[in-house]
Amino acid sequence: DIDQMSLFRPLCKFCASIRTVREIVPTLRKALAIAQSGTPGPVFIEFPIDTLYPYHLVSKEFAVKNPPKGLMGKIVSWFVTEMCCFVDM
Repeated sequence: DIDQMSLFRPLCKFCASIRTVREIVPTLRKALAIAQSGTPGPVFIEFPIDTLYPYHLVSKEFAVKNPPKGLMGKIVSWFVTEMCCFVDM
């Protein structure tokens, strides 16, 4: 992963990152209005994977396939599993 917002901010008239599914339509409307206003120009909207696909598909992608052994491995596995559960839809 890279910080896409930092890359596109100097190049675009508008940049936004979607956090929930509910934000998609209003953000797209705003981006299109800004892109077409004044001198037309590019806009950028970042869609994290958990806003584009159902939770069960995302959790499969990020699930630990071969759990590492030892305490540190268990902590990392737990963290990845728990962080994947914080999807706000």
